[in-house]
Amino acid sequence: MLGIIFDDDAVIKTSNAGEPIVMDPKNPASQGYRNIARRLLGETVPLMTLKQHKVGFWARLFGKQ
Repeated sequence: MLGIIFDDDAVIKTSNAGEPIVMDPKNPASQGYRNIARRLLGETVPLMTLKQHKVGFWARLFGKQ
């Protein structure tokens, strides 16, 4: 496997605007594409993982997630 590209609505938005998603280095999909390119160039790059979302104050207070 070369890499993981996370599903992101920003890919469609930037594509419709005529801009490549890789221009946004903080976007998870962009990072996935960049990591794949780095692997193709021979670098050893760990696979990305999906980060858990943070539970808000009220959810912690009332025990909901």
